[in-house]
Amino acid sequence: MQSSISKELIKNTLHKEMRNKGIIFLFVFTIIFIFAGHLLAVAVKSFVDESNLTTFIANSSQGVIINFVSFSTSIVCSIIAASVVRSDLSSGVLSQVLSFPISRFKYVLSRVIGAWSLSYSFYLLSLIFGIILLAFSGNINIDLSSLLISSSLMTLQIFGLTVVGIFFSMFFNRLGAFLTTFGFYVISKIVFHSVAYEGISFTEMTVGKIFKYIIYFFTPRVAEISYIAEEFIYGKDIDYSSIVMGLSHFVVLVGIWLFLMKLLFEKREF
Repeated sequence: MQSSISKELIKNTLHKEMRNKGIIFLFVFTIIFIFAGHLLAVAVKSFVDESNLTTFIANSSQGVIINFVSFSTSIVCSIIAASVVRSDLSSGVLSQVLSFPISRFKYVLSRVIGAWSLSYSFYLLSLIFGIILLAFSGNINIDLSSLLISSSLMTLQIFGLTVVGIFFSMFFNRLGAFLTTFGFYVISKIVFHSVAYEGISFTEMTVGKIFKYIIYFFTPRVAEISYIAEEFIYGKDIDYSSIVMGLSHFVVLVGIWLFLMKLLFEKREF
């Protein structure tokens, strides 16, 4: 059976985007920020030791690192997703690639997987660096189980944002696709927390409310995946039924967006 992805295209995606100067800069910035945060954690050690906040600080330290790494990764993911297909379009490489015996959907899916793999590698490297600093500081307890669950959930968020970003890159140039993708990430977080706080009500519908519900119901909830990951890190009470519903919605919507991308890509002339 013929594979639906191309390993060569995935490798090409990794090699091409690893040279992106913006990503290299963000990785260095992330490492420096995490190191500075570690120094701050050490500076407040005496206060923590004299209080009853040890467990809270341990969870919070992990949470701060994961939240910052997640934010940085979302920027990197938006950059890669906006560039990986758009660069092929603007350079004329895409028409050459499609002249080989490879379907358009196989090309798209391979680019998605390559971009997702690189973004998640950025996430893991940054996170591992931060956790190693905490572990060797001698005053922070690492909850490995919650950390592994949270990191696993982040694979979904990154994959969803990659799909959305590549979808937008079919309509905008690189800068426009990046701004649209990262804007979607920010708006998705605002919308999710708004719905979580206010609930859902279809009375007195306004333009803003309609837009909010369109984002909430018809796009992958990358913000909800982040929130679920945070619940494990901070040791909150877990509502597994809502997690199952959130993950189900996410998987279905990512599948729909991939299908729409397939249809659009197959109908376009390159």
